[in-house]
Amino acid sequence: MFAGLIKCADCGLALKYATVKKKNGVRRYFNCSTYSQYGKESCSIHYINYDNLYNYVLSRLQHWSKLCEADEQEMLKYLIKDGEKNSADSYAERELKKAQKRLKELDGLLAKLYEDRLSEKITERNFDSLCAKFQTEQEQLDVRISELTAEVNAKADRQQNIRNWVETIKKYSDPKELTAEMLNALIERIAVHEAETLENGEKRQKVDIYYRFIGKID
Repeated sequence: MFAGLIKCADCGLALKYATVKKKNGVRRYFNCSTYSQYGKESCSIHYINYDNLYNYVLSRLQHWSKLCEADEQEMLKYLIKDGEKNSADSYAERELKKAQKRLKELDGLLAKLYEDRLSEKITERNFDSLCAKFQTEQEQLDVRISELTAEVNAKADRQQNIRNWVETIKKYSDPKELTAEMLNALIERIAVHEAETLENGEKRQKVDIYYRFIGKID
């Protein structure tokens, strides 16, 4: 069911599924396919037990499912990130309005400049100088407005993507087990890092889940 989803966090290639027969049954695991093929000179093993991975992924989907069921709006608010990220988005919106307002002012200033030149209220030299200045600022504003508009549109797209993902996870309310359909509907990829051995001898391993539409949120 994890086919195509499990990736090595370092080389980016797929982790290979394998089994080993033991006295008490079969041990299932994943490890880096690059390491399996070319050895430690190319990458490290990135070994992870199948059951450990299964239980972790299930626990994260159960977590988000419960949050959605308890308070969908609060979950949306959390994912959209009204705090720091939203402040950056609001800044882009404010700057866009300021740039658009200034561009409109420049249109008026240029129109008035032409009128003044026709009525000879301004010399040709001053007209040329001011006209060039205003036109340069217009060109700079056009570029800035294009960039800010893309930022604002990206915000709208991101929020719609979040809503799409929330609507999808609602279909799998309080999951008790994983299915290939569920994984492919909700998850884009799972990046497995190399395990670390702590000073006390315990092992710790980082696993990053990148969800469809919204990326990494854990």
